[in-house]
Amino acid sequence: MKSPEAGSKLSRRLGSMRSAKAETANFFKVAADLVCIGKDFHARGWVLGTSGNFSAVISREPLRLAITSTGLDKGSLTPAQRSS
Repeated sequence: MKSPEAGSKLSRRLGSMRSAKAETANFFKVAADLVCIGKDFHARGWVLGTSGNFSAVISREPLRLAITSTGLDKGSLTPAQRSS
């Protein structure tokens, strides 16, 4: 028979895994949104091709951010891009 403490640990671990999956899904949605925003701003002439970046808060506790890389053409961003 499981102790209440073991059940509580399992519950916390499962909750943490669900939270991580949700956060990962949220990250990819935000990355896709940043790509659309970057392309739209570039098309409007509001940003130069490779200067600056766009960012969004994924979570506050712990703090996690999605940030486009400086040096990448904002008119041709993709969600999977990383700077070298």
